[in-house]
Amino acid sequence: MEIIIKNLTKKFGDKIALDDVSLVVGQGMFGLLGQNGAGKTTLMRIITTLLNKTAGEVIVCGIPVEKSGEVRRMIGYLPQDFDLYPDMRVGEALDYLGILSGMNRQTRKGSIRRILRQVNLSDCKNLKVKALSGGMKRRLGIAQAILHNPKVLIVDEPTAGLDPEERIRFRNLLSELAKDRIVMLSTHIVEDIQSTCENIAILDQGKLIYQGSIQELMTSAREHVFTAAVNKDAADAIKEQYLVTGLTGYGNEINIRLLAEEIPLEEAVVCEPTMEDAYMYRMQQEKTKGEHESKIFGTGGAAHEVH
Repeated sequence: MEIIIKNLTKKFGDKIALDDVSLVVGQGMFGLLGQNGAGKTTLMRIITTLLNKTAGEVIVCGIPVEKSGEVRRMIGYLPQDFDLYPDMRVGEALDYLGILSGMNRQTRKGSIRRILRQVNLSDCKNLKVKALSGGMKRRLGIAQAILHNPKVLIVDEPTAGLDPEERIRFRNLLSELAKDRIVMLSTHIVEDIQSTCENIAILDQGKLIYQGSIQELMTSAREHVFTAAVNKDAADAIKEQYLVTGLTGYGNEINIRLLAEEIPLEEAVVCEPTMEDAYMYRMQQEKTKGEHESKIFGTGGAAHEVH
């Protein structure tokens, strides 16, 4: 059970949204991380057959996405902007979706009861959808996505706007669902990925810049994360020169956390990277690489010597 993506490219006119992306996603929780506009939603919409690719291959559990009917039967999808019949009651809305999916009455009844219990919405069956809180609506979104018991569950920015308690509850639900299926989680919130996923991919401006384990990513940032206690006036100058990932303190002394290739300040000490440090370090490396290539190749594509 896996999703195989080979040399995937998607263009919108002259804009390249995905640039030659190759990726393998196996069973369990898989995190897709990147800034807004990195191409995460485009990738997910292609996998779910809601968007056509420009080039490359996408195979979902052995089925190419060109066979959209077969692929859709295997996939549950929770988009970022989820909404569901606000004046319907929760149970009625799920029953209606079950009818649209071709489920018979007996199967629908059993599945809805089981799924509402699984997403902790059993007591909300008779509530109107519009009466649910943001977290409840997200859990209802998962309920509709798994109603037909899909092999693959794809969720796009699922915890955006949720309070900390609901975010934790939602992440735990996704982890439970990933025990017997592929769950692909897209987000720009590093904490959500770190708390649920072992393997991740990072997209930046449509390009895949990392695929592997969280542990490997964090290891790559070792010896590049530093902390130092500096006076308030020095902090502004440091922020101009280095990528700062944390500032704490009061008064004139500030504890600053920053990324650098070597010891940046005499008083700085190396420290263990967090997931956020490692993500920002990888993004910084990619930016530096791009700036270096632009100096070498310029805009015309021909290499020239840099003096």
